[in-house]
Amino acid sequence: MTDPNILNLPWATLVTLACGYMGYFIAHVGIRDHHKSIDVAFSTLVFGFVAAFSYQIARYAGNGMLSSSLYAALVACLVGAIWRVAGRPLLRWILRVGDIAHADDTPSAWLSLFDVKNIKATQLTVRIKDGTLLHCSDLHMFKDAPNGAFVFGSTGDILLYATHIREPGGEWEAQLDDDAPAGFAITYIPASEVSRVRFQRER
Repeated sequence: MTDPNILNLPWATLVTLACGYMGYFIAHVGIRDHHKSIDVAFSTLVFGFVAAFSYQIARYAGNGMLSSSLYAALVACLVGAIWRVAGRPLLRWILRVGDIAHADDTPSAWLSLFDVKNIKATQLTVRIKDGTLLHCSDLHMFKDAPNGAFVFGSTGDILLYATHIREPGGEWEAQLDDDAPAGFAITYIPASEVSRVRFQRER
């Protein structure tokens, strides 16, 4: 539980911590499960420094406490988003080009899927352990569906709108029914049942 004494801290300190965590969350959403407490603490302080600096500038410019706090939160979130979109890829590129390191901070290849952006996914096929194949031939078809076209859970589970299913030893069977009043059915596949995943993206 939260220490009640934290509420007795100066307002600027609370803004620093709260906004810092907001920036950290945005910068690492989907790829932070492996972070230790010390990683979270220091990353929060890094983004919190930016927030604190923004807060003090806003106060110096004559803004009130509330508007300055909102400005600091906006800046922290923006910096977190910029780091996620451009900062991390740029740092990895510098480390790779400088022959410093050819690995990133992502602990698994599965989680690395979440860090690739600006590439459209086209098809997804999942083989489960009994040999059944679930296939979506056009992910774009479900881009506006609940949960989007698919979901890769951080633990390895998957949500998928399957357009075709093939049982072991059988033929592909279409699953779409345009006349179905209930719409398209989504399939949940636990991580323990996933045998192989083929994920196709545009060049």
